[in-house]
Amino acid sequence: MTKNETFCVAPFIHQSMKTDGCIKLCCQSLPEIANHKIGKSFKIDCETSTMQEAWNNDIIKQVRLDLAQGVKNKRCNICWEHEKNNVKSLRQKYNSKPTMERYALDAFKRMSKDGTIHDPPKWIELKLSNLCNFACRMCHVMDSTSWFDDWKHVHHFSDSYWQSHIEGLNLLNKPYLGIEDNFFNGVDFSEVLLLQIAGGEPLYDEKHYIALDKVIDRANEITLNYATNLSNLGYKKYNVLDYWKKFKSVYLSVSIDGPREKNDYIRHGGNWQTLEKNIKEVQKLNNVHIVGKCTLQTTNIFYLPETLKWFQEMGIDRDVHYVNFPKWFDCRSMPDKIKDHVINKLIKMQENKKFKSSIINYLKQDLYNKENWKMFFTYNDILDKLRNQNLFDTFPIFEIAKKIC
Repeated sequence: MTKNETFCVAPFIHQSMKTDGCIKLCCQSLPEIANHKIGKSFKIDCETSTMQEAWNNDIIKQVRLDLAQGVKNKRCNICWEHEKNNVKSLRQKYNSKPTMERYALDAFKRMSKDGTIHDPPKWIELKLSNLCNFACRMCHVMDSTSWFDDWKHVHHFSDSYWQSHIEGLNLLNKPYLGIEDNFFNGVDFSEVLLLQIAGGEPLYDEKHYIALDKVIDRANEITLNYATNLSNLGYKKYNVLDYWKKFKSVYLSVSIDGPREKNDYIRHGGNWQTLEKNIKEVQKLNNVHIVGKCTLQTTNIFYLPETLKWFQEMGIDRDVHYVNFPKWFDCRSMPDKIKDHVINKLIKMQENKKFKSSIINYLKQDLYNKENWKMFFTYNDILDKLRNQNLFDTFPIFEIAKKIC
């Protein structure tokens, strides 16, 4: 059953939630497919329904049945598209975890004919709020409170369905989006072995520490996995290192999107010197593993070799994922002449061949759109003026790239 082309461990053992209360199959699963609207994937709002109630929702039960029977459910289209183009998908990454595959198989064997899973989730991903001290270029107000003022100047460039969703969350009038105080009453942590936490910026959010307190009595059985900017190691009375020492293991996907100053430009609010200092502090803990996670996009793909060299200097591993939204930051939408320049640089990069090939295969997909290419410069120009930055000073290559359409 695991050898078919569609099986994924996630729907059998995993729950994921977004800052808007959307409960999903995984962080990349698509919302309502019929009209491609952004919204509640399972039509379940965390304020009125719980994650426990969502665990055997009719939609997720159908996805389980489809993936086990070789049917490519449309909610997983991002993975199907990556795999079609020989780009390593999230499904493939998840399935490469032997322990999680074993738990998924056990859950499948006990699954009812209608797709009901009787075991609580082993793996929960929480995005508890959009509270964040960064305003990254490719981010937005739904994932960062620091985007609130700037978003008012650029939100009209987004597709109408996205604007409508943001307005529906009232994020043009207030910056904060997060769970209700009683949220944790509806989460079944009883058999969780992997707790994945993102944001916003989780280390900057008091609710993250409340979540850790919910499982602290089983800390030695639980692995923590974070998406974090690692700009701070505590919040108010909380010191995250004191917590991490108690857990079985901790994996940090530290968001780093360029070499030093270029990273600070993309991840507005960041400081590469503070980042290096915090990485060195965390590396003193024997149970913590750090991976530099580069979010590949139009701005930074030119400098991936330099970014990976910085990772090596800091003594951390590397991984990449890709920006698909906003579409003018999707590096597949660059003109061919620019892509060729980048691909030649990547080919010369001293890296694992399979790792390089996956990135190059992704980049070779032709999504070029003249208007999107122009929008890349328009959008960045607006943000540069708001943030007192300069794209061309930080990334000189764009002086030439701007002329190519």
